[in-house]
Order: sequence, then C-alpha cells, then structure tokens
Amino acid sequence: MIKPVEKNKIEYEIKELKDKIKIEGFENVAKNLSISKSGLNGGDLGWVSENEISIKLKRTIINTSIGELSEPIILSEGILFFKVRNKRMISNNLNLEGQKDQLIQSEKLKILNMHSLSHFDKIRRTVTINYFQ
Repeated sequence: MIKPVEKNKIEYEIKELKDKIKIEGFENVAKNLSISKSGLNGGDLGWVSENEISIKLKRTIINTSIGELSEPIILSEGILFFKVRNKRMISNNLNLEGQKDQLIQSEKLKILNMHSLSHFDKIRRTVTINYFQ
C-alpha cells in the first residue's frame, strides 16, 4: 500500500508504480514505498485466508494470476497492490475425533501447567536459603 494521492494524479501514480515494480521488483518497491507494516518484509503477508479479508480484496486476489500483480485497489488509506505468489485450497473436511483429541490434549496441558506452577510457587515460598560467608 502506498500513501493516498490526489484524484487527478491516481492514474499517473499507478503507472509510475507499475513501471518501478517492473524495474526494481515488487519486494524492493514495497520495502521502499509501502506505508503498511508488511512493507518491512517486502510486502509479504504470508498465507491469507479468504475469510479474513473483504469481498473486494478477495475478488481482486482471485482474479489475479499466480506471479502477477493485482489491479490497484483505491482505498481511503492509499493505493493497494497484491502480488500473488501462490494459491491453495484447504479442505474443510473436519475430523471431529481428531479435533476432540486435540482439545483434550490442550486442556490436559493447561491443567498440568497450572499444577506445576502452583507446586513450584508453593516450594518457592516454603524453602529458605541460608547464605553463610
């Protein structure tokens, strides 16, 4: 995402940015010009779930081929571009038994951790160390 520009300069700014990306590469331009935190990582957002983004962004990403730069998205915060590195489909087949086992294991670990901390705290409060010189 780059900073917002005046309406009469949007087309010029988009063309300049696309040319700059062709020459320097998306990652370098993101590091130098991006106003978002992802700019520090070369614009890398990692995997993004379609359930976490707006329909407008989702539509833009879906319509962008792998390895290509998305069409610009004009927002009040600035002009947003995506470079789609890869896409994947995740199966929503739920293994309920596996999910249940994971929850049970997680709860067991929480209880074990709680008891361990409690036991450690009890020992810490009751043990005195005498230091002789």
